Order: sequence, then structure tokens, then C-alpha cells
Amino acid sequence: MLLESRTQYLILHDCPGKKQARTVGLAETLPLAVANWTSGSRLSPIWLIEGFDGSVDAFAGSQSLLFVGPIQPAELFVTVPGLADERDAGIWLTAGCFNVVMRLPKSKDTLCRSVIEWACSQNIACELWSLTDGEIGSTEQWTHQNGDGQPEIDNLATLFSRCDGPVLRPTFQENIIVTATSLARASAVYPPFFQKLNAVAKAVGAIAEEYGANKLGVLEMQSRLLGMNAALSRFSSQAFSGVPPILGTECHFWIHSLLGTGSANIALANLVDTIQQVLGEARIPERLEALAKKTGKVPNKRSLVSDKDLLKFDIIDATEDDAISGDPIVPLVTYFSGRDGFSSQLQTLSAPLTTLAECNSFRSNLLTVTHEITHIFVQSALAVLSPSLGDEAEMEIARNIAKPGFSASNHLDAARQLLIEAVITMEMAKTEFPAAQVEKRLPELFERWRHEVQEILVHTFDFMYFHQGDPAFYVNNIWHSWCAIPGISDRVPEYLMRTLCAIAAQLLTTSSATLFKAALKNVKDLLSCVKSNIDAKSNYVEQAINWMARLEVDPQLYAQVEKDFSARIYLVRLVRIYLFSERLAAKLFVDSFVRGGKAVTKKEKLTYTTAPLGNALVFLKNHLKENPSEAESLWVLHCLAFDVKTAPKVIT
Repeated sequence: MLLESRTQYLILHDCPGKKQARTVGLAETLPLAVANWTSGSRLSPIWLIEGFDGSVDAFAGSQSLLFVGPIQPAELFVTVPGLADERDAGIWLTAGCFNVVMRLPKSKDTLCRSVIEWACSQNIACELWSLTDGEIGSTEQWTHQNGDGQPEIDNLATLFSRCDGPVLRPTFQENIIVTATSLARASAVYPPFFQKLNAVAKAVGAIAEEYGANKLGVLEMQSRLLGMNAALSRFSSQAFSGVPPILGTECHFWIHSLLGTGSANIALANLVDTIQQVLGEARIPERLEALAKKTGKVPNKRSLVSDKDLLKFDIIDATEDDAISGDPIVPLVTYFSGRDGFSSQLQTLSAPLTTLAECNSFRSNLLTVTHEITHIFVQSALAVLSPSLGDEAEMEIARNIAKPGFSASNHLDAARQLLIEAVITMEMAKTEFPAAQVEKRLPELFERWRHEVQEILVHTFDFMYFHQGDPAFYVNNIWHSWCAIPGISDRVPEYLMRTLCAIAAQLLTTSSATLFKAALKNVKDLLSCVKSNIDAKSNYVEQAINWMARLEVDPQLYAQVEKDFSARIYLVRLVRIYLFSERLAAKLFVDSFVRGGKAVTKKEKLTYTTAPLGNALVFLKNHLKENPSEAESLWVLHCLAFDVKTAPKVIT
């Protein structure tokens, strides 16, 4: 079952002169698709299965147009007799929740009903349109029938009275309605999303209860609700547009306005779930807290910043005998956004709209979500390691740790000491101030360096866990991603520093006197390899190489950059020592369908089979390339959505 590379467009139009009449047709190009655009027009790109009839004039006469999904398309051909041999049909694939579209002549009504009966037996949604010369006559819909459990929306509505003040009322009302709509549509077409959204609604309810108990301020509650509402609104519009009834559900991502992007949303969610099931369930923040009980072989300040053997410390091994528990992991609400691009908040994560068309390109690949989900993990870790600026008790502990003679009595305080020393050293690399002022200025320093601290931790964490400590893979991936962002020329030195720090995580056994030089050479060599593959119009790589060349002829600049780099190495060591685990990193890439180092099941480009995949990260990494076609991107998304069968085992 091979997918053609050419893109066609399924178009819905108003019917001029006929009240409420609608027509559907096919266009070979986008200019042809918009040539007769009406106020009610909608369209979606579709790709033909090779060997079937994709001719534009095939919609003439009496036809049936059947929408089915979400489903691995190969399952239909394996389980519905005669379908694979029906060459009078047109069968296309889409990015929507209805990811299979079939045009069948009315004479093939028996085959059409066989597909519907099979879909209903598997609780797969479908919709049927009867067409006469493209004009839509009757429509029928079949949706998921099984109960999915009691929706948490009832509890949210009950909690409304606690958030019924003038500031929160409209925001909480919006949350209740968008949640109710999302739950209802998910239940009808894709129950796994119902379960996920139900867990999110339960988490929102817990936040509302915290607010009702005066544990959260009104502005913090408002901020959380606004972020969640925006994410749920976009997610619902994308994933649940083009679902029954198709004519009544429009997607606001206009190139997919007819059928939405549901299967692509499933792919994104599966990829993020793969990560959450390993790193989220490992509960790194709770393990950091458990380090307060670890009092053996606690490193002093000198060891923290220089001891090579300390790099062998493994947080999973160190806390393996502890009873690690916590609140259930709340699924992230994932969606696509042209404005937000790759971005994350506490419970939401977005990817650019461009990833729909090139999810496996170096430029816009979905693996970049690892950077955003890392932000969430690092924020959770910093909640344990960093003092809250408004908490005087926590700040007093930090001041005590910052004293010159402090010696940690447990590994948690040692980790905090490494973070505090990093913040102080980063400030002193920029401005000199008396040591006596450190304690007084500590809140100011944490406020000033908070963003930079988080970015260095995130890049190092991302490099070690998701790029498997591979400098070539990391530099190639991250700089291709940056070169897809417009207007960031002035930030190239900042991005270069983050790159230097990240790959330094694998160079920490190098002498401190030569570490910067080694990192600089490594990055320069790797960027030189990337340079030729970057579009000259957005070649920040060229700027980075030129900036490094300046260091070679400007001793004063070199000395300052090395000083800044050396201060940030404290953060790199913090990740290597207290946030990283070799055992945990390996579990991220466990593929249960690999035997003896070889894949048991293999996917050929654009070819659909029912063969399962054992790991979303492994599959996506293996299919990255410079310029994939949109059809290939769709194929990768479908594989991620429907073929990842076995999640990596988690640490408990």
C-alpha cells in the first residue's frame, strides 16, 4: 500500500443559486482549488493511494464519499475483502481525524457498506455522503458508542461558584465550555483523547479547589486558566474539526479547514506521551527531594566544581531504595500553532504548523518538542533546587548555602549549592562586587539570571537525554531548527553559548584550563559541516562561525566569553551529576521490536503496513532528512499515530 507524493485538494463549496446546497470536488493544484471560492468554501490536502483513481472528473454521476478514522489505513485493506482490488474507487489519506477518504461508485454500495460495518464493529467513526455530480445529498454518521467513564466536566461546573468573581468568571466559563466540547467530541471519535482530557479537567478542578482554599492568588489562577483555555481551544479546533458532522465542524488552520488535523494531533500526543511515560514517571523532582536523606559521600564545594568521579553519580541509582511517589502525572495538552511555534507551559505544549508538512525535516522536525518538554522537567526540578523569590524562609536557606564556609551535609543541599554558585559566578563574570554583598543581593541575582539558568539547564538536559550525548546529532538538529526562525540574528552569540555548554557535558573530564578551547573547536567543526545544508537567506550558522572567528583574533573578547562559559559549566555539572541518569536515558530509546540490534519490523518510506513500531523517538530520529515531501511527512505522522504499540517501560 504505497502513497503517491503528489498533493491533491478535496474542496467543499457552496452551490451557487441553490439554498443550502453544497458540492464537493477535487483539484490538482492550490490555484485551481481557490478559483471558485465561496464564503462557505473549505478544503483539505489529500494524497492518493497508488493504483486507485484520483482523476478530477471521477466525481461525476452517482457516487458515495466515505470518511473513516482515525485508523491505520493498512488495516482496512487487510480486513475488508475486495477493497484492495477495487480500482474504480478513489482512496486518499489525510491529516484529519477522518484520515481515510474513499470515493466509490454507487454500483459498489455493497463494498461501501462492508467498510462501514467493519468500522462500526471496531468502534471507528465514519461518515457517508451521497453525491450526484458532486452535489451532496443525504449524509449519515456513525460514532464511537462505548461509555468512556464519568466526565470530570460535572465537577468543574460544580466548582464554578468558587471561581465566580469578576476576574475569573468569564475565563472559568470559557474553560468549562471548551472542556465540555472537547470531551464530547473526543468521546465520539477518539476515546484515548477523552481519557487524556478528562485527566486534564480533573487537574483544573484541583487547581480550582486550591484557589477556593486560598492557596492560589486570583492572578495566578487567571494565568493558568488562560493558558489552558488557549491550548484546549486550538487543540479542539484542530483535532475535532472534520468529525461528524463534517459540514458543521470547521478547522481554523485554513489549509486543513475541511477535515482538520486529528491524526497529526494523535501523532504529536503519542510522541509526547512516550517521553512523559519515561521521564515523567521517573519523578525526578521527588527524587531530588529524597536526596535530603542521602548523607554519605557528600561532595564539598571543590568537588562539586571539579571532581571527575562525581560525574558518575546517578540520581536513579541513588534513590532506588526510597519510596518515591507523588500526584498522578497530568497529560500535556498538545497542539499546533503558527504563532507559538515550539513552546511549552506547565501543562501545555505546542509545535509549529509547519511540522504538519515537514515533521521529519531537520528544519521543522517534531523531535524539537524534546526541548520544550525539557523546559517542563527543568522547571519542576528548579522548584526543588531554587529558592522561591517571595519565600523568605527559602531565601534564608539559600543565603546560608551561599556563605563561603558552607559545607553541605546531604546531596540535596550540595545540588542547591552548585546552582547558587552558578548564579553568583555568572553575575561576577559580568560585574565585580564584594563578596559581602552576595547574601544581600541573592534575590536580585536569581531574578536576573533565572531565564539564562533555565536555558543552559534545558539545553544540557536535552543534549544528554534526547540527543543521547551525540554532539553531531545535537548541533545539526538544533541549528537547523534555529535557522527556521526569522529575525534572530542578534541572538546568535547567545545561542552559540548554549550550544557550547550543552556539548561540554561530554567534555567534563577535560582539564578545566582547556575545556573552553575543546568545546569551541568541537562546535566550530560541527557547524562547518552543517553550514552547507542551510539556506543562505537564513544562515545563522555562517554568523556563528564568523563570530567564533572573531574570538581567535580578539583576546579580550575571547577572555570574556571563556569567563562566561566557565561560570555556566556549574550548571552543566548540575545536570550531569544530579539530573542525569544513564539508565533512565537508555529507557527513552528502548524499542521492544529490536532483536539483536536489528529492527524486527521495518517501515519503507510511503508504504503503509500494519507492522508495529516500538518507540516513537527511535522511528522519528531514523527518518529525519533535509527536504521530505508533504506526503512523506504525512506518512511519518500516521506511523507515529497508529503504529507505536509498545511504550518504553518506566522506572518505578
